[in-house]
Amino acid sequence: MCLPLKNFYVVLCREQARSDTKDISLRDIYMRKEGTGVLMKRSPRLDRYAQFVGEDVLARVYSVAASLAGSHVLHINTTRHGGGVAELLAALFPLMEELGIPHTWDVIALDDTENRFVARLGELLQGIEQGDLSTQEQHVFLDSLQRTASENYVQEKQADFYFIHDFQLAPLATFFPWMRPALWMCHVDTAHPNSSAKVYIKQFLDPYAVYAFNSQPSIFPELPRDKTQIITPTIDPFGEKNRDISQEQGLKLLSGCGIDTTRPLITQVSRFST
Repeated sequence: MCLPLKNFYVVLCREQARSDTKDISLRDIYMRKEGTGVLMKRSPRLDRYAQFVGEDVLARVYSVAASLAGSHVLHINTTRHGGGVAELLAALFPLMEELGIPHTWDVIALDDTENRFVARLGELLQGIEQGDLSTQEQHVFLDSLQRTASENYVQEKQADFYFIHDFQLAPLATFFPWMRPALWMCHVDTAHPNSSAKVYIKQFLDPYAVYAFNSQPSIFPELPRDKTQIITPTIDPFGEKNRDISQEQGLKLLSGCGIDTTRPLITQVSRFST
């Protein structure tokens, strides 16, 4: 999505040029909206990533962040703990707070019946399972989802952007016309989707300003190109489970799990669907 950056400028300041702001460090960055004098400090959390992506990428991120400063983003998913989306949002929110972009997070918890439909839909979208979604099971799920969602949204929730996460919540922008502009992110691999599941999802996508997929092959070719974006899967290198550990620590942890570390080790890192 093209963001309106022309009304913003970024100025890197030296200490001697700003005697009136001595409480701001040398690495602070001024991001001012024309005519407002709004100032945003550099984000210590964001600056940590310079070692992985370089200063040029960070400068572009800061420019976009400046254009969004003060905008309220509402994220919606189905769980606050467990799963990739929850982990992603938990890492994102402190960073956005430092950048001055208010984020809130709503969870629409699904019941066992809804989750059984979602599990099958996910398998179909990934091409793992074959078959059709019957009209009846679609209607049962959609009726249930709308009732569940309506309990969360008895009245309109104000935001500047609505970010809907994952395939099971794609109907939300249809249910609630006040969710505009809305962005939909599909976090699963849909490079080889079952046709029935694909048709089901596509019927809900028109209200979205942007559709985000995790790879180029996952984009449904029939969708308008100007509305599609790619957000590749990522991990947070500063997350607890992604930090480097020594070989000694690793072997100790494996031994604690009852694994014989004197034998050759083969590791498969992947998602295991039930």
